Amino acid sequence: MQNLAIKLLASPTTLTMAERKKFMVGLEVVNRGDAAVDPGLYNCTLTVNGQPGYAWDLAIQNGPREAAWSMLPPGKTVTMSWPLGEALFEHPGTYHLVMKLGKQESTADVHVTK
Repeated sequence: MQNLAIKLLASPTTLTMAERKKFMVGLEVVNRGDAAVDPGLYNCTLTVNGQPGYAWDLAIQNGPREAAWSMLPPGKTVTMSWPLGEALFEHPGTYHLVMKLGKQESTADVHVTK
């Protein structure tokens, strides 16, 4: 996994409670190596303010996937996002998201107002 570059996708990073349905969270993984690899995306975790994001677990482990999800060719990128704002953000506040895949991590801060 040392040849993979991961990125947490979170948009928008400022929203109201009423706008949570519009929030998308996902991942982008690039294979920077010279051989196809299984990036192990089913093992990618997300914590929200230090707590497991159970909605993320359900999303990342279920549903149809493109072939690159399980065998990412060299120089290629796989991206996927889900509308999980209502499940991840129960109250107004600042949320620190940490996505981990292997030893790599990517973070984002999301601000939810009334």
